[in-house]
Amino acid sequence: MVWSVALTFPDSRRYVRAKLKRYAPEGSTLWRWDAENEAELRLPNGGTIICKSWSQGRAGMQGDSIRAAWCDEEPPDEAAFDEVAMRLVDQSGRMLITMTPLNGLTWVYHKHTARAGLAPDVCDRMIDGLDNPHVPRAELELLLSRLSPTARKARQRGEYVPLEGRVFEVYGRASHVIPARPLPASWARYRGIDFGTRNPFACVWAAIDPADDVMHIYREHYAAGLQTQRHGEILNGLSDGEVFEWNVADPEDRQGRITLANDCDIVTLAAYKSVREGIDAVNERLALDVEGRPHLVIHDCCRNLIREMDQYRWGATEGKESVVKQDDHAVDALRYLCLMLKRLG
Repeated sequence: MVWSVALTFPDSRRYVRAKLKRYAPEGSTLWRWDAENEAELRLPNGGTIICKSWSQGRAGMQGDSIRAAWCDEEPPDEAAFDEVAMRLVDQSGRMLITMTPLNGLTWVYHKHTARAGLAPDVCDRMIDGLDNPHVPRAELELLLSRLSPTARKARQRGEYVPLEGRVFEVYGRASHVIPARPLPASWARYRGIDFGTRNPFACVWAAIDPADDVMHIYREHYAAGLQTQRHGEILNGLSDGEVFEWNVADPEDRQGRITLANDCDIVTLAAYKSVREGIDAVNERLALDVEGRPHLVIHDCCRNLIREMDQYRWGATEGKESVVKQDDHAVDALRYLCLMLKRLG
């Protein structure tokens, strides 16, 4: 038995399983292959590859005794990773991680990569992206030339580099901020909420153009010193009869979510709290496509979100890299939105 562990089940379904199927020997069979849950590839010799996701957490990595594990991209959950490692012990199994180190000097670096060459159980190999025969070299060189020197080291050569400067490097007002305008009522709408009393309470409104999947952030509410019920009343007034697919809010304020639901008829989903994964989800939408267009634009009436996007910076807490937790309330609401959309597919 071998585990293939992807970042999310949509990632596993879309591209990891396609590669497994391509290289599987003739006579292999697939089980639940299109499900956004665990799936299996059963080999003619009796072996099994089980497709899993870090979203299962530590509890989802228990029980089995496995021969090997392949982790596609950097594991975000240290406790879950350690649990996978325990599954290997019975059979003296091996772990393979194939990844681009985009998250700075993480626990993966300190716990494993930094020990490579010093410990007999860890080794690492860096591969230059320009040597990849499966991508057009000229196009990759052009893309890499637009990156910062730090980002290029990580993207091209797989080097671990300290995170520094702006979190949203690709973000720029010229490309991502547009004049406010009315949007068609038929577009799917969403709201992201970050609670606050002494700190600002922030809500951002999003609508997605079905023609090109561009997310428009077209309205914001940003205020401090009010009770949650009053914020909910303001949200309802600003929404003026709009219908939302869902609302997502900070899961740590359970009472705030209950108040919005009971007193203001605003039911919320609990946001996924992984800051790094949320930042990645925002960056994926900020990135320019082949036509030079982003898939996240902010209307210029959202002044607080625009200000926070400009100021959002990397810092360090207790020696660990993290974002600077200051003036990030609207950005947090945006992170919740983008990550929930990505997780829900």
